[in-house]
Amino acid sequence: MSISNITLIIPLQDAQRSRKTGSKATNLSKLIAAHFAVPRGFVISADAYKSHLWASGARQIASAQPQAEEREAIRASILKHDIPDDVWQAVTQAYERLSWQTGLSEPKVAVRSSSLEEGPNGAELVGAYESCINVSGIDELRAAIKRVWASLWSGKAAAYRARYSITSEPAMAVIVQQMVESTCTGSAFTANQVTGDPNKILISSFPSGKADHFTVDLHDMSVAHQLDPEESSGDIARIVAEQSILVEEAISGRIEIEWAWNREGLWILQARRIAGLPHYFPIQNKSDETITWHRLSSRPVSHFMRSLLWHTPRTSRIINGYVYRRDESKSAAQSGKEAAAAGRLLKRWKNEAPGLRSRTAALIASNLSTIDQPGLSRKLTGAVTAAQNAAKWLERSTRPSTHFPALLRELIDRLEDPPLYGRLIGGLRDVTFMRDAKLQELGERFAIAEGSGKLNDEKWWRGYKRDVEKLARDYGYAFRDIDESLDAATWRSWIEDTDAVFRLIGAMARMDKRPSLVTMHCAAEREAELAREQALKLIKSSQRAELRRLLRLARGWLESRSEIEQAYTHACAALRLVLAEMSKRLVEAGIIAHKDDIFYLTINELLNAAAGSREIASKIANRKHDVWLEHRLIAPKRLPAGAAAETGRTENQIDGELRGLAASPGITSGRARIVNRIEDAGEIEVGDILIVKSPSPAWTPLLAVAGGLVSEQDHNLELDAITARERGIPAVFGCEGVLAVVREGQKITLDGSAGKVEFTPR
Repeated sequence: MSISNITLIIPLQDAQRSRKTGSKATNLSKLIAAHFAVPRGFVISADAYKSHLWASGARQIASAQPQAEEREAIRASILKHDIPDDVWQAVTQAYERLSWQTGLSEPKVAVRSSSLEEGPNGAELVGAYESCINVSGIDELRAAIKRVWASLWSGKAAAYRARYSITSEPAMAVIVQQMVESTCTGSAFTANQVTGDPNKILISSFPSGKADHFTVDLHDMSVAHQLDPEESSGDIARIVAEQSILVEEAISGRIEIEWAWNREGLWILQARRIAGLPHYFPIQNKSDETITWHRLSSRPVSHFMRSLLWHTPRTSRIINGYVYRRDESKSAAQSGKEAAAAGRLLKRWKNEAPGLRSRTAALIASNLSTIDQPGLSRKLTGAVTAAQNAAKWLERSTRPSTHFPALLRELIDRLEDPPLYGRLIGGLRDVTFMRDAKLQELGERFAIAEGSGKLNDEKWWRGYKRDVEKLARDYGYAFRDIDESLDAATWRSWIEDTDAVFRLIGAMARMDKRPSLVTMHCAAEREAELAREQALKLIKSSQRAELRRLLRLARGWLESRSEIEQAYTHACAALRLVLAEMSKRLVEAGIIAHKDDIFYLTINELLNAAAGSREIASKIANRKHDVWLEHRLIAPKRLPAGAAAETGRTENQIDGELRGLAASPGITSGRARIVNRIEDAGEIEVGDILIVKSPSPAWTPLLAVAGGLVSEQDHNLELDAITARERGIPAVFGCEGVLAVVREGQKITLDGSAGKVEFTPR
């Protein structure tokens, strides 16, 4: 370590470098920045500890896992030898500054450890090291610092390191903080450590030397206490609970704090994250415990969408605000009866689709601002009906659009020609291809206009903008992930925000010398015809009829699934337009405070809201609180929770490598570009490898520029895999953990054939 990198004393408010100050000091620094009341102090950095270790002669025997005799020798050496002059001078100067700030000649301080070591999930080693309180004067401070340093080598600390398999050499910083004269001290946990319940704040208080325990219920902020019946104690408990929740936001996660109370108010003395909490996710309907449910949403959905889609639950259900789908246990085997039913259902969709599309288009074309309130309510009813009908078709199409492609793949796999299946289902005339072809055409027009100077031509711009707005009306939106498809409250349609379409066009305009989408699609169509002929030659004659039937159903349902998803997206975009107009009127009438409050009302409540019900404001406030409580829960991926193990480390991960599903073949290397929003499209450069949460039609326009695609989830796998294969883009889907371990801009290698992503570990 060079001299220029050595830091001895750091003011507590500046202790942001956890490698020098430890997580405890860093947490306090975050709280000071967030304007919490934290006692004054400073941090003696880990560099100072290391300097003393060398000066004491103990560095030669210090190691990650010393024997008991060696630990005792290190402790004795730390306690026996003087602190190096440069370190001690810096400490005394910092203590003198604290004296000036407090106006006390020898202020009392607490001397506490801030270890650089952490347990699983960043947990602090609570109770492993010594602390000293009511330390006053230079001599007592010197002794306290050495005692805290020496505790790093105690038997208790060694036991903690062994328990958590910590193999790094121990090091620590030391926090020196002014003592707070208090009438009451205590601790608080923002979750029950036994049950994991995050909506009960557990508070311990020690007024006048006696212990008391409180539980603050976040549902109604009621206080239950064991000993002290005084109302003032309950008031303090509520304040502690409220501040604890705010501390959570600063530190991120469920936390434990130590606090003190005096006439100035509440002081936060320490704060740390709670590690290893059990999952708490109560199931109200006991019948649900006998069924296996798979979680779809990563966050609670709005009350409006709950009333729209889950008022009569069948295969899906809302549990604590989260959407769960019932796991189907149907056999994968094909029956002639099921195939015939799927064929009839496919024809039914083809018959109903034009009517659904025309009704949605009529809603989008309506001039809603000129319609009276009864007329707007009728429009809302029509938009709700369209969205519900499209959602029913989504439900109906889920099994056939995955079942028959899976059966086709199973049949083709027997021919021992892995690429054949991908060729067979390529060239689908799906909605995504047609939309992206139009976006590409708009992108080419933009690039030509930019080169010819037409961008300054007002007439050209009017015509171009008109075409962009038509595309926005025709398609409405593209969901980025399954969460958006479940809740219209979480996004804005392209009709509301045409800038999003312009960003996609901008990305398409930067595409390299690849063939046009129409050219690639025609090639895929021809390849599918050749693959069909090849498969019919390779397969046994007795299985040819089955191959033809499966191919027809698989391709038919994949195309129809794309149409159904688009119909649902379009219907939701129309619904948002009606809701936007209705919310505007309700805000102007003073019935709701903010336009987004409309999503806290059910359909029936919204239809009656124009009457100005006095209950609406309180209902919205209560539901906002309920959703906040639901957000605090950790929703398991599967229910009952024991149906699948919930582990912090994914099975697909080894150092420097992640595994997923091989979606599109090919190997490429490039910069990782994490894409969460369409706004990120402007940052993408040719050859970047896109890292997204979920495969989605929202990202397919960006494949005109990207060199590869990796997704964390595997939702919508088949359709987006087809798109990636047609465009010659390697892709890996269902690569769990990729967003957590791969950094923005990091160079990675993507092997779409093996379903593998390679990177340099952090």
